[in-house]
Amino acid sequence: MAKELAVTTKKVTDLQVVQGLTNLVRQVKEDLASSKAYFEANADFGADRFASISFLSKNQRGQFIDHGNDKENLGDFVYAIFTGGAKLFTLWVEGEDRPLIQTADRAEAIDYIYKGKEAEDPRFELISEENLKQEYLADLVLLNQEDLRIIAEGGEIPEVKLKRLRLSPVGKIRFDEYMQKLFKGSFPEFKKNTTLNSVITKVYTVDEKSRSNLSYINYAFSPVSEI
Repeated sequence: MAKELAVTTKKVTDLQVVQGLTNLVRQVKEDLASSKAYFEANADFGADRFASISFLSKNQRGQFIDHGNDKENLGDFVYAIFTGGAKLFTLWVEGEDRPLIQTADRAEAIDYIYKGKEAEDPRFELISEENLKQEYLADLVLLNQEDLRIIAEGGEIPEVKLKRLRLSPVGKIRFDEYMQKLFKGSFPEFKKNTTLNSVITKVYTVDEKSRSNLSYINYAFSPVSEI
């Protein structure tokens, strides 16, 4: 069992940690199932599966920013359970905390742009097809230090916090490498065939250099505990 979860107080037992992780899995599954059922039932009314989900990104110092909570600075790393993800065409407007467009269909995204222009929506005035970008959006359940303490003591966290993490192409490469290493059993204490959605992952940032020797900040991932 991972140190972050097991060593929180002297009274914590392995049984409590297991119970806390069991509670977490149940909470996550119930929340995801409830959300899916709601949006499927109300699709005709324009209900958006991710309308209320805030985005995470990194600033120039490599710190995580939660754009749905007054741009809260979460620090140098976060703990998360990844629940899914997709490569989508997105269009971001400066100053906005959510993309104006996020769809897997490029033609649909372009059509959305021209409809916005025809409607004289000011957000589309200076936007063209060139502003579209394809990026990977990973869905995750965010866990803070207090959540980990509650889990380790066998309790239930107050709220399952579903977020979306933007990954650039180089970030997606590191993400894929992490998934492969996890599945191949390359991490000590994690058995072969371990899947991404069955572990709590520590997500942090590292300094890297491009082939042209330019410095940039990239995401990195390591498993913390099985769930």
